[in-house]
Amino acid sequence: MSFLDTNPGMGCSVSHKDQPEVISLTEMEVDSLKQRIIDSQLVEPDKKIVLAVLSLNFWLQTQLSLAKLTIRSLKRFFGFRTEKKTLKYGLIRQMRIFQKKNSSNPT
Repeated sequence: MSFLDTNPGMGCSVSHKDQPEVISLTEMEVDSLKQRIIDSQLVEPDKKIVLAVLSLNFWLQTQLSLAKLTIRSLKRFFGFRTEKKTLKYGLIRQMRIFQKKNSSNPT
């Protein structure tokens, strides 16, 4: 895929015309491209980012083609929490704060 989302969280639906171009590369082509990036005039931090994105993209495509990834494992990999869990942990945290305030204020 030739796409890097620099604004995550702005919605998940992508229309067909807005979908990124899919570029299929073999492992040898990816390694060759990585070497050209390393040899380029990019500054080191940029090289690191481009190489990481390229590696992640190849890994994701490989895992998906082997059917080794699930939506759940992808969410876990990228650190996403479901709204239900976020809400649950937020409520638990608020309850603990409320209990602490009430236990420290003798009436």
